[in-house]
Order: sequence, then C-alpha cells, then structure tokens
Amino acid sequence: LIYPYDRGSNMAFNPKNIKLSPALITLYGEEEAVRVASRCYEVDSFFGQWVNEQIYGILWELPPLNFYEKSLITVIALIVLGREEQLQIHLKGLLNLGKDRSFILQLIMYLCENKYILNSDNVVGVLESITQLKYPSPETINELKSPDFSSADRLSSHELSLIKLSVSIAKADKDELNNVVETYISDKLLSEEEIRGVCRHLMTYCGCPPVMQTLG
Repeated sequence: LIYPYDRGSNMAFNPKNIKLSPALITLYGEEEAVRVASRCYEVDSFFGQWVNEQIYGILWELPPLNFYEKSLITVIALIVLGREEQLQIHLKGLLNLGKDRSFILQLIMYLCENKYILNSDNVVGVLESITQLKYPSPETINELKSPDFSSADRLSSHELSLIKLSVSIAKADKDELNNVVETYISDKLLSEEEIRGVCRHLMTYCGCPPVMQTLG
C-alpha cells in the first residue's frame, strides 16, 4: 500500500486510499475511526500517517496490555492532563469496549476523591457531550451523589493499580513514581513487564520525560 504522503504537504485524508489500522476500527467503529484519522490528517499528513501506522498499528497492538487496559490508562492520563479533545475520542473508545457511562463516572469520582483532579466539571461535560445528554443533567447529579460513587467498589485491584500508575506518570512526580513502582513490584500488584507496557503506551500521551523516569 502506497500512502499519498509528500514531505511538507498537508494532504487531506482519503479513506479510499488509506487502510485504517484494525485497532482504530476496534476502538471506535469504522465511521468514527474515519473521523479520527481525518482529524489527524488535518493537523498534518505525516502526523496522520504516523498515528494510523505507528500509534494504532503498532503501539496499541503491543503486549502485555489488552485494548481495554490501554484504553483505561489513556483515559486516566488524559483526564489528569486536562486534554479534552483527545479525551472525547478515547472516552468513546472505552464505551465501545463495553464500559458504560456509570463506570466512567465512577472513574471520575475516584480521581476526585483521591485529589488526582481538583474539578470534575470539564470531564463530565465531555462525557455528557458524547452520550448526548444535556449538561449538567439531573441524572448525572444524582449519580455523583449516590453512595455507589463514594468508593472504588466497581474497580478491581488490577484496575486500581493501572490507574494509580497512570496518574503518577501523567503528573511526572519522580518520587511518587519511584514509590509506586517499587510497591507494585514488591507486592506483586503489577509485573515488571506490565509496568513497562504502561510506560510504553503512555509515552505518546504523556511525553517522554515522565516515561523515562519510570523506566529508569
């Protein structure tokens, strides 16, 4: 397959000429995958090709983490970093992988309770825009006030470990990262290969310096 890319050009995305990676389609469905790819090509044709071939074609396929685990840590990192446009896309991926709106609200509440984020309004607003509910809806307010959302009961110990590691990487706190990694390895909460898998994946979404700190 020959990609219509000419260095220095900003050629528009054409789904007839470019084969989308299977991961893109799995995460977002074919119609939304085309929109995601088109948005990336709008930024720059090389960027669009890189996202399709390298990020979704290779990075999202790497073991040992599965698609759901990668989707979860990506969403957590983007929430902590406050990157709303990317978050909207990746929340759709998490929903497409079988998680529901209530589960995502649980994640948001958990992050607030542990002071990983100070305000949930923007994140809930992104979620509402995806699920086509008016913000703030009475349904959302009631859910967030429910006792069901005052703890992490719906999150497994494995999910919590992935979440805490992702938060630490996104915050780029070296001391916190060292403590989290040492604890996870000594208590066997995550394997060394799983930790490396989280780091490799989040390199794209959080940048190289925090990932290098963790891998180091």
